[in-house]
Amino acid sequence: MSTDFPYTSLHEYLDIVFGAIENPTIQQIKDAKKQYRKLYLEAYQKQRRERIKEFTLGFNYQKMLLIHKERGELSVSAFLYQCIYSVLKNQGISDTRLLGKIHASQLEIIDAFETLTEHSDSYILEVFLEKMETLETQIIQLKGT
Repeated sequence: MSTDFPYTSLHEYLDIVFGAIENPTIQQIKDAKKQYRKLYLEAYQKQRRERIKEFTLGFNYQKMLLIHKERGELSVSAFLYQCIYSVLKNQGISDTRLLGKIHASQLEIIDAFETLTEHSDSYILEVFLEKMETLETQIIQLKGT
């Protein structure tokens, strides 16, 4: 485990504990094993706390509903890890100027499709235009946050 834990195995621990006792009873062996496990787990948890920092997050009811809605097939923990990593790696859109440029480009595309749908009678173009308008609404919401 680590250098903080003085024993390399249960057998070494038992040899040290029962070094002076020739024939320990079954109860003494069970108690010694319980003590070893307790010492081992304490050392393991101490090492883990030093190696891995843990944070506790609290969410109100509305935020939890949003998390459950957005997480899809992921567990809540996996979803939160993914959110944190995407922000840390700048995979999410956090630059509002970039968001503004994307929004301007999208408006140009919507305008071009509106012009195109005026001159042709295509259901696919209308569906695409509706999807682009939905995306525009989402971008506006992102810009507001």
